[in-house]
Amino acid sequence: MSELNREQDKQSGISRRFRKRYFIIPAVLILLILFIGVLGSSYVLTNYWLPLISDWTDCEIRSRNLQIVSLFPFSLSAEGFYFSDRENLEIHLDSGQSELEISSLFSGKVHLHKPDLHGVKVSFLSPSTRSGKMPEGISSESDDADDVFSMSDFSAHNSVVEIVRGGKVIYSWEVSHLQGDHFSPGRQCRMFAEGVMRCEGGQNNPLHIRRLGFNVRTRIYPGKDMIPRSYWFEAGSDFVDLTAAGQWSVSPDMKITFSACGEGDFDPERNLLQIRHFSSRIYKEKKVIGNLQMEGYAGDGFSLEGRFSDLDMEPYLSILTKDLSCRLFITQGEFFLRGSKFDRASLLNDLNGSLHFSCRDISIPVSLDRQSRVVRLILIPVRALPSFMPLISLNWNLKQKLNECLTSLDAVLAGKNNLNFSKGAIRFRIQNGDLKIGELTLCGKDINMESIQGILNLESGAIALRSILLFHGFKIPFRFSGTLDEPSILYSKVLEDFIVLNTPRLDSLQRILPLPDTSFRFDMNWFTDIFKGK
Repeated sequence: MSELNREQDKQSGISRRFRKRYFIIPAVLILLILFIGVLGSSYVLTNYWLPLISDWTDCEIRSRNLQIVSLFPFSLSAEGFYFSDRENLEIHLDSGQSELEISSLFSGKVHLHKPDLHGVKVSFLSPSTRSGKMPEGISSESDDADDVFSMSDFSAHNSVVEIVRGGKVIYSWEVSHLQGDHFSPGRQCRMFAEGVMRCEGGQNNPLHIRRLGFNVRTRIYPGKDMIPRSYWFEAGSDFVDLTAAGQWSVSPDMKITFSACGEGDFDPERNLLQIRHFSSRIYKEKKVIGNLQMEGYAGDGFSLEGRFSDLDMEPYLSILTKDLSCRLFITQGEFFLRGSKFDRASLLNDLNGSLHFSCRDISIPVSLDRQSRVVRLILIPVRALPSFMPLISLNWNLKQKLNECLTSLDAVLAGKNNLNFSKGAIRFRIQNGDLKIGELTLCGKDINMESIQGILNLESGAIALRSILLFHGFKIPFRFSGTLDEPSILYSKVLEDFIVLNTPRLDSLQRILPLPDTSFRFDMNWFTDIFKGK
């Protein structure tokens, strides 16, 4: 009997221990859930865990509301989120959700996976500009700072990315939609984005972009300060609204768009953008009106060289000439520019380079000379033709013939008709404020040919020019000094040059005015003498 009782007591003890464990395990689980719930509450996450993570990562991290969405995988949602590495990067977030790699926090890093972000503002705070010699290339090595932030498989909506220098926003991208694969220091990042770009022009940047809608596919390589060190892109735009070098504006009314691709490097410490390759095709609505290829660098000093072709200038010139028609088609050309800054004073005094191109289908209204120095140059010899008539009539009875020739230009000089040429060639060289005109040759009907050579000082407007007009069989030469706005004809040389150039047609007049022994040739010393006052 006692054995039976002992067995029953044993079974009863096992049952009691089982029942005890049965109640303890769920109780522990419930307490664990409550513990996690408390530690994972929005209040604790926001006011305890975020300050702790900030200390671990040596970053500033805060949020208005932070919640755990799931434990496996660990996912968070945030509102009013702010992140700063205390040096180069700031991120503001209206709202978003992302998986968070917890293990990375213990190594002082923040890694987000599949973040879906709304109302993001990313600010890259560039270091101060340093002066120095322009390098041949830019190293893609990053700073020694730790890479504390990275993202993978990310997307963002209604966001802003900006580069700030000296407390001023230099570049900003208002991105309506962005997708990327991986954003972390030293690793290639592929992105697609749509949005609007704005750029503050200045001494180190020739472009002031008021608004430029874009869609772009790009690959960038961020440095350890999170600022991209190298780039590749393909892009398209909506209507362009910008000003180049503080002088040439393109407005949305012109309906100019472009597609472009390029690659290069960026050095934020030296404020230097290296352009290894850039090419663009320009459109007016859907019609191609130009092609451009370029390479070089821009920053504390710039050097740019490139080529352009099939450039239809009518859309741009039509803005300058209002209701008047104007045509100019540049078939091909090349340029090289080197200077210190893009402000007006530096462009007038320090710019060096060259420009040459060929063109056709030229139709220029006289009123365009108010906006274009080149047009003013072209019109100087044309406007001097009437003053040449009295000189000829004093020596030869050719007044009637030349008056017949001038009749076709009356409407042009009065501004009623355009000055038309069928083709042309221009070759300029810019050196320390002087525009040296190696060739400015235009061929047409009313004026068979106009050719100009000489020097124009860009700042003062002082000129030293020689020109020839081939006009109804007569070669009419001019020499000019003075300024671009108030040119003076050197009459003492005009008649001599006229006789030399038109000898076959003036044989019968040799007894009236002997021919000089000099031959017509271009003498650069003459320009130097003009500027010295000789």
